[in-house]
Amino acid sequence: MNSYDVGFEVLNATLVVLSDNHLLKNKIGTRFGKVSRSATLNHDVSLSSAFIVSDSEKNALSLTNKFVSGDFCANNYCNLHRDAVILAATPKLSRAGMSVWFANQFDKKSSNRLQSWAFGNLF
Repeated sequence: MNSYDVGFEVLNATLVVLSDNHLLKNKIGTRFGKVSRSATLNHDVSLSSAFIVSDSEKNALSLTNKFVSGDFCANNYCNLHRDAVILAATPKLSRAGMSVWFANQFDKKSSNRLQSWAFGNLF
């Protein structure tokens, strides 16, 4: 099996969804540069770092096997539950329906932040 410097590199993009990939033997799992309103939910066993994120905000960055941490979490949503990542990337049928789902899935503080992200940016 080959190894690579970066598993996924996404630059200057919005609304990108990377889900259910297995990133193995990379130095860096995913690199985002100037990316917004995108989501990741992968299994990562990269050698140096799961994420390198620069000039990017309002992204949902989660992994199935690791806790995501870094300065970039201040401007992005790290460690969301799998359903939240997938739902945030799914086309929305109605604002009311999404509001009820979020209210049932998360505590009030998280819910308001997630609703703001999903409704303010994906609709």
